[in-house]
Amino acid sequence: LDVKMGRGAFFKNLNDAAALASTMVSIGEDAGIATCCVVTNMDQPLGSAVGNWLETREALLVLQGDNKIQPDEYPTDQYALEEIKELALAQ
Repeated sequence: LDVKMGRGAFFKNLNDAAALASTMVSIGEDAGIATCCVVTNMDQPLGSAVGNWLETREALLVLQGDNKIQPDEYPTDQYALEEIKELALAQ
């Protein structure tokens, strides 16, 4: 899961965003689903695309290893991808 915080988000501070993240992880875990949550800052872009479809496309290209996109330029994305991979391998 991704909880947004900052100027462009519902939650403006880390404490509120972290409380929601913790609650969401608990809900998932209580349902028997391996769950993790990343709190990301909406004060800066996470990638180069803008808009739901384009951001989803960019994420898929990174996951597919597209060499035009360098995930190390976006450390938050890299962290999220590592968490997703860890959860997938645990299943």
